[in-house]
Amino acid sequence: MENEKHGYAVAAFVFLLLYGGIFSLLVLLFGWYDSFGMGEVLALGYLLLPAVSGLFLMLRKPRIAAVLMTLVLVLTLVQEIPEILRYLEPNGYLATFDEATGYTEYIPRQFAVLPILSILAALSFAGALYLRGRPALVLAVLAAVAELVYMVLQIMSMAYVTGHPTPLNVMFSFNYAMGAIFAGLYLFSLGGNNKTTGG
Repeated sequence: MENEKHGYAVAAFVFLLLYGGIFSLLVLLFGWYDSFGMGEVLALGYLLLPAVSGLFLMLRKPRIAAVLMTLVLVLTLVQEIPEILRYLEPNGYLATFDEATGYTEYIPRQFAVLPILSILAALSFAGALYLRGRPALVLAVLAAVAELVYMVLQIMSMAYVTGHPTPLNVMFSFNYAMGAIFAGLYLFSLGGNNKTTGG
């Protein structure tokens, strides 16, 4: 397609690979988990699948990319819906508890918006991949904004626990947001033409 900007798809793949793909591969290669329970499998899938989705986007197969990001949405729902309930406990999210002293630390209930933003980002990103043209770009930008707001609020919430955010807190969200934006730009360049949207 004449107006297709394939470089955007390549950039989306690179950022999504940086988001969680490389980290997941390092975990698998070096066995950083002592055991692989359901929680670890879900966490790795949550990080690795966007990179695989970006790969198929780069290969001009956005339909497959959309299905993979839909799986990410499902994993996000599985992880985040229980988190919403934990934030909505009467005292907020129980973050730390010291059995010896009885000391507890709660994250305030208003931070229940964090898992909601995570779901919104995944939902918007997956939705964008099913579309073309301006609607796809709008949803992709919404996914990026939701993820960046999530990043800021997550760092704020950490003040109630450790107070020491790490570069990873910024890196993951930034790369996810940039991956969403470049995916949106690529889908925008496709417009309503389906010739390059195989898969």
